[in-house]
Amino acid sequence: MDNATLITTYLALLVAALAGSLHCIGMCGPILVAFSGAMKSPVSQDVAAPAPSVAWSFLWYHAGRIWTYAALGLLAGYVGGCLRHGSSLVGWQRAIGFTAAALTIFLGLALFGIIPSLRLDKSGACGIKKIWTMPLLRSLLRHNSAASRLLLGAIMGLLPCGLVYGMLAIVATMPTPWHAALGMSIFGIGTIPSLTAVLVTTHLVPARWRGAGTRVAAIMVILTGVWMAVRTIIDLCGNHVA
Repeated sequence: MDNATLITTYLALLVAALAGSLHCIGMCGPILVAFSGAMKSPVSQDVAAPAPSVAWSFLWYHAGRIWTYAALGLLAGYVGGCLRHGSSLVGWQRAIGFTAAALTIFLGLALFGIIPSLRLDKSGACGIKKIWTMPLLRSLLRHNSAASRLLLGAIMGLLPCGLVYGMLAIVATMPTPWHAALGMSIFGIGTIPSLTAVLVTTHLVPARWRGAGTRVAAIMVILTGVWMAVRTIIDLCGNHVA
């Protein structure tokens, strides 16, 4: 992957995150509203927390999410590197390239809702229905330390999410695990504006906006998958010409 392709992929991840975070609001918004109420109340529900304290709570929460995304990216990059290395030893690198592209396109189509049996934009896909059964999260909500907010964000970053799956499929094709970790960090940063708006205002984005954001993110994932396939074809044709 050359530098131009790498930068283009990073930009695609950022755009997908900015648009896809509207999808995240639809899937995880109710949980974020609950978190917001807890973050804004330090000890007593009758005493509002100072603005700087709330801001730091949000900052640590997002830092935890991004740390988890980066760790997942590091793992995806390592697995992707191992697959590429192993496939190159047996001459299957082109097959792996096409498989990665096809998987990315498939996840994009699923996120778009074209595959009815595998809709990744349903609330159940993000594990929201099971979130309140986790005693650890309930305990973290009752504490206001930086560590509790950081851990809370880190756990939320692990919730099953179709959009995250698509991003992981993309970064798995990057040159090194560190490039992949950076890609997922960029994705996490791109989700901050919309999610922060929900945390601050405790109001959800209208459904039509969330749907539009999901579709834009899905299109970005699909286009990235198509580009991955085209790049593999160009590489294959170049080798045949040589």
